[in-house]
Amino acid sequence: MRTTVSFVAAFIFLINELNGQSLFPELKLDPAGIRKAQNMESKALAANDSFLLGKALFLYGDTYRKVGNFSRANEYFLKAIRALKTGNESYELAMSYLYLNEGVLISLKSREDYQNACTALDIFSRLKHNSGIALAYNYITSFYKRIWIWNDEELKLTPKIPARSDTIFRCIDAITFHGALAKDTSMMAEAHLQRADYYRHFNDKRAITEFDKAYKLFASKGDDNAVVHTLCHKSAAFLKFQDLPNAIACIELAERLISLKESGDYWTSTHFIEVQTEIFEAAKLWKRAYQASRNLSNLYALRRTGDRDNLIQSFYIKEEAEKKEIELVTQKAELGKAKVQRNLTIAIGALLLLAVITTLIFYFLYKKNRQISAKNQDLVREQNHRVKNNLQVIASLLSLQADQLDDGTARRMIDESLLRIESMAILHRRLYDGERLAEVDLADFIPEIIQSVFETLGVKNVNPEYKMSSIFLGADKATPVGLIINELATNACKYAFPHSDHPEFSISCMEIGQDIELTVSDNGPGMSGVNMSVPLKSLLKTNESTFGMPLIQSQIIQLNGKGRFIVESEGLGGTSFRLAFKR
Repeated sequence: MRTTVSFVAAFIFLINELNGQSLFPELKLDPAGIRKAQNMESKALAANDSFLLGKALFLYGDTYRKVGNFSRANEYFLKAIRALKTGNESYELAMSYLYLNEGVLISLKSREDYQNACTALDIFSRLKHNSGIALAYNYITSFYKRIWIWNDEELKLTPKIPARSDTIFRCIDAITFHGALAKDTSMMAEAHLQRADYYRHFNDKRAITEFDKAYKLFASKGDDNAVVHTLCHKSAAFLKFQDLPNAIACIELAERLISLKESGDYWTSTHFIEVQTEIFEAAKLWKRAYQASRNLSNLYALRRTGDRDNLIQSFYIKEEAEKKEIELVTQKAELGKAKVQRNLTIAIGALLLLAVITTLIFYFLYKKNRQISAKNQDLVREQNHRVKNNLQVIASLLSLQADQLDDGTARRMIDESLLRIESMAILHRRLYDGERLAEVDLADFIPEIIQSVFETLGVKNVNPEYKMSSIFLGADKATPVGLIINELATNACKYAFPHSDHPEFSISCMEIGQDIELTVSDNGPGMSGVNMSVPLKSLLKTNESTFGMPLIQSQIIQLNGKGRFIVESEGLGGTSFRLAFKR
């Protein structure tokens, strides 16, 4: 019953053809595509932009390709490739390689198709264009099927082609993978179409399932041309499986879709009529088969195969001739420069010999200087070590002298002097232990001084808070800083910590521009009843005449800096000392 209905539909269709109705929409250039290419071409010529001109040439070629004028299309694609090569790699350059030779006879250009597809794949890969990568693999898959399934003679002429089925399915998997990454429904459908076509060739009915998957994906995107292609492939598969009713049903559905289209596509129309002719012949509808074959002949005539192949071949020859001409010009220029290069080589050789001799002289001088420098470093380290030892001897003598004193004030003064000597000893130990002979890092030096003061004065319940950056100073600057820190830490231990249940002590030392800013703070009772406008030595914690404040004053003067005490809140807020000096 299904076959009878199909035959009736075929008969009605044949009557329509005889009455002058077109089998498929007329193939004509898309005027919008031509206008877009012309506008882009005008802008490129006005701006003298060869890269933009290449894009315009690609648009021209693509417009002609869609209506089957492949000789004109390939002419534009070749020109586009030459223009686009002058700039950065682009989508249009890769697509020009893919589309080039698309309409050329299979037996003549299949190896060039393969090479062009591989070139396009490399460009798309560098551009990280997943849809383009999937499309290039789609073309390569078709190439493999062409030489292994359709033309065994071509396989003998094509070198270095890997195993057949494994390679085809790896390419199809690559189409699926990159199509999915790009969320490109069309490329995922193409993967099903390639797999179905492979199954169909080997009479594997899994082809029908793959065609159905491709059909659904193309239909969901509204790609009518791709849907018609899929239906034609599916109809041919049913015909190969000797299922004529389903073959006719598929081609009828494709026919209805084509009749709704306002403009045609060469490949869609050609594929439809090829399959339609085969089905009519199998159904023994001879008149309709004859009419379809006439329509197919008309489409083939559009290609003008012989003229096109000769034209493409002439372009390749012209391109090779241009390359040869460039090579000849280059060789001529190189020969013209050969004499100059020889003279230049002799001069460079003489200069090189002089440079080698000079280098050897400087090497021996450098080696001798290194030896002297190493010796000087050892001497400086030894000097710092001896100074540190001498300071420790002085400290020991003072300590022995203090043990013999009965006066508490005198002993306290000697203990404070011992702390000052200890800070200088720490400095010289840092100088000979550190990587830099003449500089000390304040981020290591200051905490060690404070720790020494706390240990000497028996302070155990205070954890100093440090906010310091790595700042290297020479001994002339580090010594005053060490003495100031020593005095401030001693002062805090004597006057601040005993009056606080939770004593705090913080030190900040930062480099801001060319200045070094040092801040030392405690949370002691502060300095009550003191006029902040009087000289620095008036800001003593007690009314007694002490040595500490004048010492701080003298060290600030030595640093050529500015220092002051700040009482945050009278009697409650603690005391801060701020010092700023140039590096």
